[in-house]
Amino acid sequence: GSLILLAQLVCVTMRHARWPRTKLVSLALLLRFGLYLDDEARLQRLVPHVVSLLDDTSAAVRAAACRALAACVSRVETFAASDAALFPKYVFPSLAAVATDSEEAVVVAFAESVAAFAESARRFLEIAHDLPADDPGPAAEATDPPLAEEAPPDQQQQQQQQQQQQQRGPRERAEYELALTELRQHVRRWVVALLSEASAMAKHALLRDLPRLCVFFGREQTQDVLMPHLITFLNDSDWSLRDAFCAHAAAVGAFLGRDAAEGLVSPCVGQALVDTEPLVIARALRSLASLVDLGLLGRAAMLDFAFAQPASAAPLLLHPSRSVRVSAAAYLAAAARSLATPADAAALLVEPALEAPRLLATPQ
Repeated sequence: GSLILLAQLVCVTMRHARWPRTKLVSLALLLRFGLYLDDEARLQRLVPHVVSLLDDTSAAVRAAACRALAACVSRVETFAASDAALFPKYVFPSLAAVATDSEEAVVVAFAESVAAFAESARRFLEIAHDLPADDPGPAAEATDPPLAEEAPPDQQQQQQQQQQQQQRGPRERAEYELALTELRQHVRRWVVALLSEASAMAKHALLRDLPRLCVFFGREQTQDVLMPHLITFLNDSDWSLRDAFCAHAAAVGAFLGRDAAEGLVSPCVGQALVDTEPLVIARALRSLASLVDLGLLGRAAMLDFAFAQPASAAPLLLHPSRSVRVSAAAYLAAAARSLATPADAAALLVEPALEAPRLLATPQ
């Protein structure tokens, strides 16, 4: 109780504060209080005051409010049925201006928080669809058991429950899928805008949570929506974005599965082996080595990246950059580990690897 009073005092102070520094300190205090308050206090006391700062005149305050809001809602596990539509009706509309903010610092903060907002919104949706329609209490709390004299016999009760599940199951599932589709469409518009129009710093911030976004979107939308935009990073003039794509390619390939990893992800990473920046080449080789270690490349594709491709690992053993040479050796080592026997490794990798540099160094 005393902590709620302190949080309310900070909220009132923040509401009437004039200086950005005061608001930033207030947000930090509210985040610390949020660690110990219950979910009802987080939703009813903290969230509205944090949302009110999303349109503050200070860019630093708007950025801090975006991060604070993501952290606050990510801790909520129980809520009343009246709060089930918190994200589509309240949080997402409040973030509309933040997503298109003119200040880069605010957009970067939003990009850092998109995955957290998406996960929290999906968790709210999943919990809400476990709620009975007339449940006024927290979603994760069990409803009160019926009185003993009102309870039907066990067999009759089981039959009634089965009938209710059969009647409600398909309808509730359809409603959930529809709501999830709308939720993914909303987040997809944000992600596509960030990947295509935002600054390099915002793109880097978004890529840090790429595995979480892949889980949120699912395999189909990850392959159809995220991958086409990520591939465009390979043509970006900023080498750090090309490096970032290679750094996260193995994780995306692991999520999509072996077919997509071998047919879609690895060819894109292979294009980076002819990059002009040595750090990008080294990152691409390490990404390919990760795909091999995860068992996502078949023998034919693995050997192609070792020797047969126009740009492959074996010739890169002679690259002037030490990081490239070390990464090329790491890829060949990963390929050798994936083969069944030492004899296969010697025949398919060691001898060609020793031959490739010699042929490359021979004058034509």
